[in-house]
Amino acid sequence: MFLALNLTKYITEIASALTEARLKTSDIVAVCELSSAIHRLYSEFEPALLDCWKKCLNLKTDEAKFRVDLCVFSECVLSGLFGTKGLQLLGSVLMGLVSDNSNAPHILRFCRGFGDEFAGLVPREIIEASEKTNIPVFNKTVIPIEKHKAARTLFTDYYESFCKHLLRCHEDVQKFEKHSRSILQTKGNNNNFVFD
Repeated sequence: MFLALNLTKYITEIASALTEARLKTSDIVAVCELSSAIHRLYSEFEPALLDCWKKCLNLKTDEAKFRVDLCVFSECVLSGLFGTKGLQLLGSVLMGLVSDNSNAPHILRFCRGFGDEFAGLVPREIIEASEKTNIPVFNKTVIPIEKHKAARTLFTDYYESFCKHLLRCHEDVQKFEKHSRSILQTKGNNNNFVFD
């Protein structure tokens, strides 16, 4: 197909089109395969694509696009497309995510899809089944061990911080409920609180 074409002049445009497109989850594998194929033909494609990803991996623009883009980029990193620069960019994106508790859905989705490969996070059910059957869990980690440990620590620290945040929120809700109930008992009405 494009093997007979000389696309050297259009490398930047191709990279930009791949990163700016609104992709679906079903497109992830195809985009990674296409990116790898173009990279094999044109050595200048990888830095151009990485520069485009740096601009596009931004949660503030569109959450739905960011969710799929993070998966595409993570798959490309796993396929070895960007090397250590790709790991660094992914690390900085994840650091930005864990800095805000409202990003929990994105972090959970990432850990569900890539937690094993990037941080050795294995679901509890698999660990329990492994212990019962005495079959060791296969470690799919493909990144350097120091990066693996850093990612695991990042997610563990986020989990502990998020648990504390939820407990504080729960305490605030309980205080609000207690205050609303006391108002209801003393005044007979409460416009601030709706009881089910």
